[in-house]
Amino acid sequence: MHQSASSWFAVSSIGVVGMSVGMSVGIGLGLLGCPSSGTSAGKGGPAITSPYTPATTDAGVCSTNADCDDGIFCNGDELCIAIDPRANAQGCVRPLPIRCHGGLECNESADVCEVHCANPDADGDGHRSIACDGDDCDDHDPNNYPGNSEVCDSRGHDEDCNPSTLGPMHDGDGDGEWSTGCCNKQPSGTLFCGLDCDDTRAQINATAVESCNNVDDNCNGMVDEGLVQDMYKDNDHDGWGDGPKVKLCPGTAGYANVAGDCDDTNAEINPGQAEVCDNIDNDCDINTDEGVTVGLYTDADQDGYGARGAPVPGCPGKPGYSTLGDDCDDNNPAIVPGAILCATLKASSEIETCESTVDGGVPDGGVGSYVKGTCPAQQLCHPQPNGTGVCF
Repeated sequence: MHQSASSWFAVSSIGVVGMSVGMSVGIGLGLLGCPSSGTSAGKGGPAITSPYTPATTDAGVCSTNADCDDGIFCNGDELCIAIDPRANAQGCVRPLPIRCHGGLECNESADVCEVHCANPDADGDGHRSIACDGDDCDDHDPNNYPGNSEVCDSRGHDEDCNPSTLGPMHDGDGDGEWSTGCCNKQPSGTLFCGLDCDDTRAQINATAVESCNNVDDNCNGMVDEGLVQDMYKDNDHDGWGDGPKVKLCPGTAGYANVAGDCDDTNAEINPGQAEVCDNIDNDCDINTDEGVTVGLYTDADQDGYGARGAPVPGCPGKPGYSTLGDDCDDNNPAIVPGAILCATLKASSEIETCESTVDGGVPDGGVGSYVKGTCPAQQLCHPQPNGTGVCF
């Protein structure tokens, strides 16, 4: 299994490839590299059978990798590939003279590739690097090693090789939470920080309940989330607003949470008002005096009764109008429908009225039509400016 040096270069008469010594040497120096496992076939590696099946007369030709092992770990694995034109007379392909890559060194006595620890504590902090079987997670930073005091900083510098620590509790407001100014960089490159976004006010922290005050109370990066409402400018302070809606807290001074005020300068005009008869749209429904007008009759003599004819809509109490009609003589206040007017210039038992029954057959309402009558019991006849009297 351990071949002499001369066996690498001997040319056998029974070899499957007739190669000259010079060609064997030249090709052998440029063969395949070794596997990264670092274990030779002769030291417990797999016994790979050569694709070439020698005849019984081919004495000395390899059949497995173990037949080619030279007993040296650090020069790589020798392979039995008899049909490879680079193989020697025994059918062995010689490896490249490099076993370890990536800056690793080959340890022949231990049959391993290992880190070269010529400078195990490069930053001089008294801790060997992890690569040299130490515990220093960053051997280029003398201020980062296990046991060092963690410092609260926003840069995320790790002082104690523990990314989960943020340093001594930096709690300026005493609410029991680290300030967001205390951070530590994680292996992924992200920052892990405290959760208190305002370390000067104890009511502001990650566990606080959000209130509508234009402040991020619970430190989640949002302000008044779920609490603001659509609000409208309310200049007359009647609880009804107008204009474009804005997101504000309920109860914000000068704003209302309902819109539709058609006159935001008059607190008596808004959709919540009852309509009154004043020729104004009091309830902002685009209609004026709806449902509150009455039928009115022209009352020229202002005796409380309007002239006969169809009524016109209007507001009660409108000057020159009356809600009572059927005045047969709207120019004489002494003549009204059904009224008992006691005479003063005539006989005390005579009155003038718009009754259909008249004394002497004079037409209804005609001049000189009188009806005898007196005031009811317990009423007196009171003189009026028009020369008649009224019972009350």
